[in-house]
Amino acid sequence: EERERVKKEAEEERERVKNEAEEVKRVAEERLKAGEEKAKKKFLAQREQLIKMQAQLKEAQENKETSVKESEEERERVKKQAQLKEAQENKETSVKESEEERERVKKQAEEEISNLKAQLVSMEEERERVKKEAEEERERVKNEAEETKRVAEERLKAGEEKAKKKFLAQREQLIKMQAQLK
Repeated sequence: EERERVKKEAEEERERVKNEAEEVKRVAEERLKAGEEKAKKKFLAQREQLIKMQAQLKEAQENKETSVKESEEERERVKKQAQLKEAQENKETSVKESEEERERVKKQAEEEISNLKAQLVSMEEERERVKKEAEEERERVKNEAEETKRVAEERLKAGEEKAKKKFLAQREQLIKMQAQLK
C-alpha cells in the first residue's frame, strides 16, 4: 500500500510538473505572439507614413514641373510682347527693354526652380530619415522578440530540467522504499 501510495504521489507530481512546464511554455508563446503583433502594427503605421511622404514628394515634383512650364510660357509671352513693342516703338530702345524684362523673368524663374530643388532635397532627406528610423525600429522589435523567445525557451528548458531531476529523485526514493519494503 505504501509503495502504491508513493508511486501514485510520484505520478501526480510528474503530472503537476508537466502541466507547469506546459503553462510556462504557453505564456511565453503568448508573450512572443503579442510582441510580434505589436511590432507588426508599428511597422505598418511607419510604412503608411512613408507612403504619405512619398505622395507628398511626388506632388512637390509635379508642382515643380508645372512651375517650370509656367515660367517658360511666361517667358514666351514676354518675348512676344517685346517683339510687338519693338515693332511699335524705337527698335533699339524696345530691344534693350525686352532683354531686361527677359533677364528679370529668367532670374525669377531660376530662383523659383532653385527654391523647389532645395525643398525637394529636404523632403528626400526626411524620407530617408523616416525610412532609416523604420528600419532601426523593425530591427529593435525583431531583436526584442528573439530575446523574449530565447528567455522563454531557457525558462522552459530549466523547468523541464527541474521536473526531470525531481522525477529522478522520487524514482530513486521509490526504489529505496521498495528495497526497504522487500
